[in-house]
Amino acid sequence: MPSVPEATGGNKYATFLTQSAKPPERIASEVFDELKIHHFSRKNEKLAQIFSQITEVGDLTAVLEEIAKEAEQSGDPYKIFERIAEVVDLPKLEKAILSGDEKFKGFVVDALKALRSAESELERTGNVFHHTLHSRTVSALKSMMPVLESILASFGIASIFQRPENDVHQMIKGQKLLMVMQVASVLTVVLVPLLGGTVASYVVGGIFLSVAFLSLIYGSIQPTTSVLSEGKNWTEYYRSGKLKVNPARQAVNNATARVLSTTGGAKTHPLYLGESGAGKTEQIKSFIEAVERGDYPELKGKTFFYFNTADLTNHSELFSSGNRILETISQTMGANRDNCVLILDEFHEACKNNSPLGDKLKLLLDDGVDSFPHVIGITTYEDYAANIYVNHNALTRRFTAIGVDSTDESTTLDILRKIVLREGLQSTISEEMLQYLWEQTKTQPQPITAVRILTKCFPYVSGAAKGKLQEEIELLKDEKRQLDTKSEMDDLGNLSEIDEARLLTIKEQLLQKTEELEQETQKLMDLREMNKKAKSLKSECNKRALRISCIQNQQLPASVQATEEDKRKMKSLMLLRYFMRPAVQKKARVLSEELGVADKIDETLIDQVMQEEKETQEGVEANVRKGQEARKAREAKGKDEPVSSPPSSPEPSPEVDRFGLPPSLSPGQGGSLGESVTVVPFPEGVHVWRLRRGEENLA
Repeated sequence: MPSVPEATGGNKYATFLTQSAKPPERIASEVFDELKIHHFSRKNEKLAQIFSQITEVGDLTAVLEEIAKEAEQSGDPYKIFERIAEVVDLPKLEKAILSGDEKFKGFVVDALKALRSAESELERTGNVFHHTLHSRTVSALKSMMPVLESILASFGIASIFQRPENDVHQMIKGQKLLMVMQVASVLTVVLVPLLGGTVASYVVGGIFLSVAFLSLIYGSIQPTTSVLSEGKNWTEYYRSGKLKVNPARQAVNNATARVLSTTGGAKTHPLYLGESGAGKTEQIKSFIEAVERGDYPELKGKTFFYFNTADLTNHSELFSSGNRILETISQTMGANRDNCVLILDEFHEACKNNSPLGDKLKLLLDDGVDSFPHVIGITTYEDYAANIYVNHNALTRRFTAIGVDSTDESTTLDILRKIVLREGLQSTISEEMLQYLWEQTKTQPQPITAVRILTKCFPYVSGAAKGKLQEEIELLKDEKRQLDTKSEMDDLGNLSEIDEARLLTIKEQLLQKTEELEQETQKLMDLREMNKKAKSLKSECNKRALRISCIQNQQLPASVQATEEDKRKMKSLMLLRYFMRPAVQKKARVLSEELGVADKIDETLIDQVMQEEKETQEGVEANVRKGQEARKAREAKGKDEPVSSPPSSPEPSPEVDRFGLPPSLSPGQGGSLGESVTVVPFPEGVHVWRLRRGEENLA
């Protein structure tokens, strides 16, 4: 043990000793106390003095690690490291990081790596829609548009000038005029006592003239609609975070943009063709994300509406002859139809069974006043050949086929990496495991198969999957319910001695396991919080890298040009990357070990998920086979049974006549029903009286 100077009186924590003589926990506590006293204010001299007295690199590393542990539990760890970055010495911090990470090549080089990561994330996510005051105001105004359109549809006069489709529509137009006059009368009666006859007449007249005028011009001034009949606004879904998007094929997105942007006589529409399960619909979602991100400026402002074509073919309207859904959609798009892109999934449904929808679409897909300027069809190769090409060959000339086939190895792996980065789980899976996942699934449609397996692995490393303890509690509760039901069957609620003993054991186990589950649930919540913090930390590091001006040109001599402000930002970035983030990841690993939750996606977990999916699919196929066998057995039984003739009518009893009626109601007995009654025989002696007017008079 090193000797202690006499001036200290044997107290190694004396204030005049260097900070290196204190344990890291004590120094970290002093740092937090100082920050709290000065409310995280800048230019804290006492804080600068604390760090200036830490001379050893190892001591600085230990102190920063302790601070990271404490900061992880605080409300704002970023502000803590912002203040430390102002006072810690840059060369000392660089040596401290290098001592713990041999890959560290200096602040500038590491900052450049962070910048590349930030630019990659920015390119991947783009201008993600954020809820600002402006966006919320626009959303509120858009939500009011249907109300205005309903008022115009009810009280406007534009529809009066349209030719009625049938007599019912003609009658509805007359009823609308009567309703408008009645509303005007009611308003006049209400307003005359309050405003006087002259003013009330002006008010009522002004209201109805305004509504009438607006209804006449609304078609030319209305904004792009946000609602189409039978359709879903996937653009709004994406902006509100309701549309789950996975990365997809960049080449298909580029081809789609080219076709949609083509104008003039060569104008066609994209038609996605691919095998079932190839991810055609997911590809459309990826394209919408790319448009919203600004990858294709020529498509800016386009709104994408998704339709299942089967819903369009089966559409019916009240008081309408035939299916007019396409005309309704065209009218709703109005003058802003060029801003609407219609996605028709299962497009072959419009051409099956001689559906008239296919013939109508042929005309609407050509250039015209009421046409559909932008349509994206989705179908499979098989359905395209069997229904579209055979039944509506002319329709194929209005589309440009874009193949959405299974992706190759490099494209699939790139998509998987992007999904991992989006979820912030890059620390849970290695490049080797992504390669292993590809090898195990490459014979199936890609990327949808690999993506499905990967996303099913995520709950196991995030703690979202149901644990064994919860399953054990459910089994115990089920057994307890069975014993309780058995007890209720006895009038006195008695059970056998064995059942009583078992019920008592179950209650004790339930109490114990419920307490354990509560503790486990709390740890699971902590684990999920740690995963969220790790994801947030990566995003924060990327943001800070983008703020360092001296590395924006991505040249190594930036260290010479770095200003004091840039150096402070670099220190703050490195503190988060090499101390804060490892502290969060370490705590997440500890919680995972305590819970028995996997902290890595490895071969065992991938094989487990694939086996579970295989068993699920085999169960589905077994149920299908059972259903088919039951149907065949029922059909065979129906063919083997002889056709039995209906039983003959029983002889009438003395109490009834040949019609099955009491004598008092028989013909000639004074009854006057004006109807005849016949008895129709049914199996098992059941009879129904069927009345047939005019065949026989009982009078």
